[in-house]
Amino acid sequence: MGEAMRWRVGLEVKPARAAKFYMTLGLATLVGLLLNFVHFDPIRSLFIAAVINGVLAAPVMALMMLMERSHKIMGKFTVPVSLQIVGWAGTAAMFVASVAFIVSGIKWGK
Repeated sequence: MGEAMRWRVGLEVKPARAAKFYMTLGLATLVGLLLNFVHFDPIRSLFIAAVINGVLAAPVMALMMLMERSHKIMGKFTVPVSLQIVGWAGTAAMFVASVAFIVSGIKWGK
């Protein structure tokens, strides 16, 4: 977050020079501590995050495949056709896997 906001970041930087970084770090630590007291299940959260990641992977891969073909975006670094074929095959496989996962959950009522 700090780098995205162009703050001074890093534990080697003194707190006075990286106040926003240390405030964010402290806030994240406090949120983690508070989650411990509300009986937050981290393993279930990791599982849910992995499911969301798997379902969203196919659309993200499709967008990446479209961007990699664009000379406007990639310039001279566009991907050759052979790798585009492999990339689209992987994207299709991920899409099929996501649909199968969702259908299996519906089929078994979960």
